Amino acid sequence: MVLDDSVGNIMLQLSFSNPALIPRWVYHRNVEKYGQHKERKTLNGGVQFIQQTQNVSVADFLSDLKLEGYVLVDASYQERVDSNDHTRRKKYHAVRYIFSRQDGEEINSNIVTELHEICRVAMWRVRAYVNPADVGKNNISINCEVRIPLFYPDGQPITQWQKDEKGKKTGDAPVQLKPTYCIRIKEKNIQLI
Repeated sequence: MVLDDSVGNIMLQLSFSNPALIPRWVYHRNVEKYGQHKERKTLNGGVQFIQQTQNVSVADFLSDLKLEGYVLVDASYQERVDSNDHTRRKKYHAVRYIFSRQDGEEINSNIVTELHEICRVAMWRVRAYVNPADVGKNNISINCEVRIPLFYPDGQPITQWQKDEKGKKTGDAPVQLKPTYCIRIKEKNIQLI
């Protein structure tokens, strides 16, 4: 997806199953009611430009946004009903960060610091969409789901055994868990590397 003048906002949405991981500095919106999910999905009419991809780091994407002139202008959190759960009891927590091209200061520096740390210590399953906004304008939504931590709470790296195609362990010892891909902006294009 090319970052040109038609792109207004870029939204980075992080989904958490554990509410204890929700950043404390973001604004808490009302809980999404069952049925509002369908309404939210039909409003966008977006086109997916990055297919669902596992083990993606978004840490460097934040620096790329800044280099392209985007600043963090809003951050909010909403508890939502998992639409795949027919009992309607399972919830997830969506934290949405909105970046916009504008002059001036970013919002609360604590939010920016927390976001950088969240992105540094985990990888995600990522999908990306371009969504119509105003006439001649589009917004981009980067959806980060299924958080996979790279470090234990004490800061030690998480390791795992490498496995061959039959699932048998290979190597002499487990290796540090690392992302397979990074989402980046290169030559004005948002892409997986």
